[in-house]
Amino acid sequence: MSELLKLLISKDFVSNAKDIIALMRRSKDWKKDIVKYNGLFYHQDKIESSVLIEESVKIAGSKGWSDEEQREAKFILTELFDNSFSHGLPSKEHSFINADIVISSTFLKLTLSDFGVTFDLIEELRNQEAFNPDSDKHKGLSFITKITPEIYQEKYANKNTIIVIKRQGLKPLRIRKQNDILVFEVSNSTYVNDNNLGVFVDKINALTSDSKIIIDFGSTRNMMITKMYREIRHTLQKVEQTANIKIAVCGLEEVPIAIRDYFSSRFPTFETFENAIEYHENKC
Repeated sequence: MSELLKLLISKDFVSNAKDIIALMRRSKDWKKDIVKYNGLFYHQDKIESSVLIEESVKIAGSKGWSDEEQREAKFILTELFDNSFSHGLPSKEHSFINADIVISSTFLKLTLSDFGVTFDLIEELRNQEAFNPDSDKHKGLSFITKITPEIYQEKYANKNTIIVIKRQGLKPLRIRKQNDILVFEVSNSTYVNDNNLGVFVDKINALTSDSKIIIDFGSTRNMMITKMYREIRHTLQKVEQTANIKIAVCGLEEVPIAIRDYFSSRFPTFETFENAIEYHENKC
């Protein structure tokens, strides 16, 4: 019980504690649902770390994670361990990696601390163009953001800590290009946090004349959309005055009424994505 309390009140969990508790309580005995590993790894222990990765993925599978999500979890763990072994052990004799892994039926959390040269995570993600769907600069860290938006950094003196949380069944906001149209896809599995909102705001603010947008809600019932609403509304108000930016919205049937009314009163709205595409093509 003490370990569970420490987990829930840790710095990176404070804002999400209620969500985490609600997710865990889906299990009949949610306290027993958590498996936790902790260990120190020196430069000669890379094989041992691979055993821990395989065991963690195996535990996730036993708790109902799909094959795809097990592969995603393995990629996250492998990528971050590889980074730490490559860059986080400046002294083979005295430096080490501190790994903490928490696994449940609803989330996997990795906390990895090492003694490598401190870097700025957000700056590195920008350098890798992590939030540009068309970039060819994506590397390990930016690929992780395609799996989960929850990647954080803590800095202490000579120690660097990366924290990643992968929630079972949830994905980041998807942004893609279809021809010359920028598409924001929001679904029942979309998870919204500050990173998601930052991607949306950056993309909207970077729009130029004659830009075309589709916001596709996909008939979602995802109540996390309400967390996006205020930021989306504030951001879109900046471009509403720009006549050359064309915005279409589709899939509003299941979103909260206030959000549906806002979009339908300001932008062309359509039942299907195909209808929104036709609108933009006919506007050309």
